[in-house]
Amino acid sequence: MNKQELIKRISKQCNIKQYQAKEYLDALTEILTETLLEGERIKLTGLGIFETTQTKEHMWNNPNMNEPVLVPERTKVRFRASETLKKALNDSEV
Repeated sequence: MNKQELIKRISKQCNIKQYQAKEYLDALTEILTETLLEGERIKLTGLGIFETTQTKEHMWNNPNMNEPVLVPERTKVRFRASETLKKALNDSEV
């Protein structure tokens, strides 16, 4: 599913116009981004937890050139699914 498909589904499920669904989705994305940039974690009950983690500077072997490369320290976003979501995914019939 891409962003436009998500907008269409939100619009249909909430019985709102697509431009409104896009505004809401864009606002949610902006709020989540700002919150993570501030170093806070986001817990959405029934979905999971978004949080940032720091990776240390380390050496990595470039498989194409077979040379070591220094990977700088950086911030990553981590998502941990809630037990509710995990159970829904594992109990659903495909």
